[in-house]
Amino acid sequence: HLKGYVIMLGDVSRAFLHAILKEEDQFYVEPPPEWKAWRRSQGLDADNVVWRLLKQLPARRKAAAHWCDHVQKQLGEMKFIPYPAQPYFYARPGTRLVIETHMDDFDGLAKRSEAEALLPGLRRDLKLKASELAIVGAYNHVRRRRIKTTEGVLIQPNAKHLSNVVA
Repeated sequence: HLKGYVIMLGDVSRAFLHAILKEEDQFYVEPPPEWKAWRRSQGLDADNVVWRLLKQLPARRKAAAHWCDHVQKQLGEMKFIPYPAQPYFYARPGTRLVIETHMDDFDGLAKRSEAEALLPGLRRDLKLKASELAIVGAYNHVRRRRIKTTEGVLIQPNAKHLSNVVA
């Protein structure tokens, strides 16, 4: 029985831009023509300049992995630990807080008081845009239909995926 529990849903704005590049993945880009023109107008060299990026770009192959590492680090600082068998599910020991991450989407379940205490930190540290806390009802999240009742949460699998794994 989940009386007093709420669902937390959220999405991170520009997620990959929050993950810091690791030393071995340094990435350089040529500045845009407008910046070069401005630099020349200041009497400065614009042709022998490249920019070293400090953050990830979404189209890079390693961006997703860096983002997941960043999320795990931030949640770890908030005392969450990943489930060993499913590293994108997190729990905070000593509480009933659980969070599922799917790239830049967050889905969580908690006592209302725990959720209300947690959300400001998630908004601040992960730039999370969180929805209102859901008490009961149906909603879609991470391409799955979820139905929350006073008895629990039913997550309906994606029909296409289900047909690929069940004979």
